[in-house]
Amino acid sequence: MTVLSVKKLFKNDYLVILAVICSTVPCLLYLLGSTFGFMFGRHGVVEVSATELRGWPFWIAVIAGVSVVVLISRVVWINGILESGSTVSGCIDKVWHDRDRGRIEYEYTFQGRTYRSWTAISVSADNRHLKKGDTIEVVVDQNHPQRALLKQLYV
Repeated sequence: MTVLSVKKLFKNDYLVILAVICSTVPCLLYLLGSTFGFMFGRHGVVEVSATELRGWPFWIAVIAGVSVVVLISRVVWINGILESGSTVSGCIDKVWHDRDRGRIEYEYTFQGRTYRSWTAISVSADNRHLKKGDTIEVVVDQNHPQRALLKQLYV
């Protein structure tokens, strides 16, 4: 059984980081606006009134709710593969970085069949050094071998 590292999850998984940002930033903006009467907009600091913030709690609840569902689903999915998956060797086909996010495409063989997959990443020290041709450990979902994770990003 492979144990999920929460630290690595929040450092490397782009969808998890996006869900956390989407659930916290609107709350912080609302608190800033309702407490101090201003918030940051596209054109700098903007004054806001209580009337302008009237509809925000509903939308914050919707956005935070969806983000939390995405976050929990992602963690359960990753943990399920790590707990019951098989570890095989794979090879990186392509690495793409754009500022703080990226994508790693890789290939692996499971039970005699070759699969290709990819992972959206948040660029960090754990994955910045990965390059095309690197050999990696891949954890494969035994029931759905097309689903896989790069072990070093989560363990």
